[in-house]
Amino acid sequence: MVRYADDFVCCFQYQDDAQAFYQALIQRLKMFNLEAAEDKTQIIPFGRFAERNCKSNGEGKPPTFDFLGFTHYCSKSQNG
Repeated sequence: MVRYADDFVCCFQYQDDAQAFYQALIQRLKMFNLEAAEDKTQIIPFGRFAERNCKSNGEGKPPTFDFLGFTHYCSKSQNG
């Protein structure tokens, strides 16, 4: 988990864990009459196998995301 003020990014190895966390987060926020910003909340493939898995699913490159003014790309450098 990376957090700054009221923004955060959570990273998971497995999609099932990410979805379970998201559902638990929604329920926890409801307890305090809060909700997640739907336009800023998403579960995306990212990490070591994301590019390979996206290509094998016919999706092209993995999606990017913006956090703290930076766009995060899941790819390799020119040197691999």
